[in-house]
Amino acid sequence: MFHVITEKALNKYLRTPLTLILEDVLLDLEQRPEESGNVDINTVESIKQYIRNRQGCDCSLEKLEEFTGYSKFYLSHLFKAKTGSTIGKFINGVRVKYTAEAELHGIPYKEVARQLGFSSIQAFCPWKKNNRKKILEFKEWIRKKEEISPLPD
Repeated sequence: MFHVITEKALNKYLRTPLTLILEDVLLDLEQRPEESGNVDINTVESIKQYIRNRQGCDCSLEKLEEFTGYSKFYLSHLFKAKTGSTIGKFINGVRVKYTAEAELHGIPYKEVARQLGFSSIQAFCPWKKNNRKKILEFKEWIRKKEEISPLPD
C-alpha cells in the first residue's frame, strides 16, 4: 500500500526542521563579532570578480548596486579606499586586458566590441584608440610572459 504525500503534508513536516536550521544559522551569525574590514575586502573582491567575469560589460554602478545590495556611493567610496583606484579605472583595465588578449588570438573587433558591451564597432574604435598605448603594453607583457613559460606539449 502506497501513501500519497500531499503538498500540505510535505510543507507541514518540512517547514519545522527548516525553520529550526535557519534560526540556528541566524543565531550563529548574530553572535559572531563584526569584522567590517573583512566584509569590506570581500565586497571589493566580489565586485572585482563580477567585473572580470563580464569583461567590464554591463558593470555600471547601478548594476553593482543591485549585485551587492550597497548604494553606489558607498561602493565607489569603499572601492577607492581599498584599492586606491576607481571602479571605472578598474573596468577600463579589465577591458584593456581583454582587448589585448583578443587581438593576440585574432578575435575580430566586432566580437571584441560586443563582448565589452559597446553598442557598435563605431563606439568601440574611439575607446580603443584612446587606450592604444595600454593595449600595446599589455600585449607585449603577454608575449614576454609566454616566452618565459612556454605552453606544455
